[in-house]
Amino acid sequence: MDDSKAREALDINITTCFETLPPLPCSLHLTQCVTHNNEILICAGDKETACYSYHTQKNQYKHICFYPDGVELGGHCIVKCVNDSNPNYITLLSFGGAKYTSGHTLVMKYVSVWDKDDDANENECKTTELFNQWIPLVINSNEKVDDDDDDDEEKDSDSDMVNYTYSSNDVIHIGRSEDDYYGVRALIAGSNNHLLFVVYYPGNIDVIDLNTFEYVKQTTLPIDKDNSIRYPCFVLKTENGLPISKDNKKIHEMMLFYWSIGFSIEYNEDNNSFQFHNVPVCTTLAVNLYGYVCVSDCILFFGGNGNTKFITSEKVHKYSMKNNTWMKFEQNLPFALNDCFAILNEADMCVHIFGRQYGKRDASAHIKTKVDIWMREETQLERQLIEIDEIKRELNEIENGSEKKEVEIIIDHWIGSLFTKSKWIDELNDIILSYILVFVFYLYSVCCIRFSPDGTKIVSSSFDNTVQIWDVRSGEVIKVLKEYFSWINDAQFSPDGNIFASCSWDKSIRLWSTNLWTEIRKLGGHIDWVTKIHFSSDGKTLVSGSYDRTIRIWDIESGQEIKRIGGHSRGITDVQFSPNDQQVVSASNDETIRIWDVNTGEMLKELKGHSGSVVRAQFSPNGQLIVSASKDETIRIWNAISGVQLKKLLGHSSEIRDVKFFPSGQTIVSCSYDSTVRIWDLDLEVDIQILKGQNWARLDITSNGNTIASSSHDGTIRLWKAL
Repeated sequence: MDDSKAREALDINITTCFETLPPLPCSLHLTQCVTHNNEILICAGDKETACYSYHTQKNQYKHICFYPDGVELGGHCIVKCVNDSNPNYITLLSFGGAKYTSGHTLVMKYVSVWDKDDDANENECKTTELFNQWIPLVINSNEKVDDDDDDDEEKDSDSDMVNYTYSSNDVIHIGRSEDDYYGVRALIAGSNNHLLFVVYYPGNIDVIDLNTFEYVKQTTLPIDKDNSIRYPCFVLKTENGLPISKDNKKIHEMMLFYWSIGFSIEYNEDNNSFQFHNVPVCTTLAVNLYGYVCVSDCILFFGGNGNTKFITSEKVHKYSMKNNTWMKFEQNLPFALNDCFAILNEADMCVHIFGRQYGKRDASAHIKTKVDIWMREETQLERQLIEIDEIKRELNEIENGSEKKEVEIIIDHWIGSLFTKSKWIDELNDIILSYILVFVFYLYSVCCIRFSPDGTKIVSSSFDNTVQIWDVRSGEVIKVLKEYFSWINDAQFSPDGNIFASCSWDKSIRLWSTNLWTEIRKLGGHIDWVTKIHFSSDGKTLVSGSYDRTIRIWDIESGQEIKRIGGHSRGITDVQFSPNDQQVVSASNDETIRIWDVNTGEMLKELKGHSGSVVRAQFSPNGQLIVSASKDETIRIWNAISGVQLKKLLGHSSEIRDVKFFPSGQTIVSCSYDSTVRIWDLDLEVDIQILKGQNWARLDITSNGNTIASSSHDGTIRLWKAL
């Protein structure tokens, strides 16, 4: 398929690839599901013990049962066992529990709740009252696994496992009291599907014989001591939809993913040993608790959670087990989902996804999508994303401060092999090769930094109540201004460079001459901290924002207030003129962004979507977009005319402190308390470089886009320059 046809197919599928299904009868998060014929069995969730059957043809739910009183759920695991001798029912095994808690190990024989009119099932149910309810796992020690050959191996942890009895001696508990099974994941494999592989916190993997429920093997994953896992993606490695086994079904292959951890795992049944092979993880898969499902030789990933409650993803990824490659799709989920579970219904080849819909408290969502949508050829943009991801992984192996030659070798390799015809390569050398650092030291945290229009100077302010002007080339201090007795929140040069302005906790704004470095005048009127200032493009007016919840516009020549704008319900954190000076954008601790008409003071648009204080809102160079950054750890791109959110960028793992457009308007740079500066491509919606260092507070970019300045709470300013 050529790219135009792939793009045409994508355009059609963007609006039709997901179908929203009826909501669950109750709020279920961190649930576990299995399939049975045309049913999806939904087995409880966090603090909810109800179990339901969803019928994929009837599009309805039916209640099955509750877990017994006292069983704590959330983070539990369900595996399915198929009984070839009686296809009318399946056996489910449920286990889990936090460390040093009672935990649970329960079993249920399930017969369809939809087939009560079927004589065979009705008679089956009358023979015992132990169907469709969770009971302790009690197994007769004389029972054996059915060792009949199973040519049709099942996926998704299906098994011809032990034939349970419920009237005999030993109560079985999977896991010891010291094992932390909160977020446990498991699968069934083995030459006779008789081995249970269990992965659990902090990085353990056990093998349990399902004949005897004795441990066959206990070991740990080869991860750093600072890392740990909960809720990993843990699946059998498949080829053409079947589990991969070698040497007469004695070597079993599995895959495990968690955050940046990836392993291909081999277990040799004969010598009872594991081999672990590192597998790269897509750099844009910056979440966990995603829904995942195996389809053919691929794993699909849907949504997921970030480091905090604020981060929720709507992205879809695919990993090819055959090719060891990743892809981020252009299409997203219809809404962000966290605490996800995904399951394949083979009857109609649809993936069903359950999760918590972001922004709607306790709202459980159920959507489905057809598999073939995600097995198509990549579009040109998606191929670009794959290539950039490979570049980023190689660059991440180079520590900050690496020799220029090492970086150039990698860039030359990728330019020659991948990006000959890509528009993105035009900015690659300017952006990726930003490894030169210039250090300047303050004694206190640096509050702000701004380049002069010609890029030769930097004005900065600090919590030591000073404003300093620096020579960019030499790194030497040109002037220190000590007239303040309070912290200075912001400082900025005028467009012609002849004036700079500063604002402070003392509620004032001051204008300074850059010729004599003396104060020209003080602007007074705000009744609380002045947080941000910005010159109009002609340098004749200045806009200011304050914790007094007002925006004020000032005449530079007279120093008079010419417009006062109010509307935010909490303190204002950022203000900026549009490029044509006709609008002002503001950000606030009230979690909103607002666009105002400069002449009338009327609010034109209110942009809502962030779930934390908005710390920055800036127009793009052409005025058509607004970029915002928030304490909710997200960056969002908005249409400046309609106010519609266009994109949400995920990657930072802590509060974002600043964000700026590059002059091209296609790239942005951000900094965060997660100790990274990230450069983002807006078309691709990925961070194309991560600069690691200190606890970054502010940043700025020269007018030609060749140099980034970043400041930190450790008192340093760093210049990141193109090599």
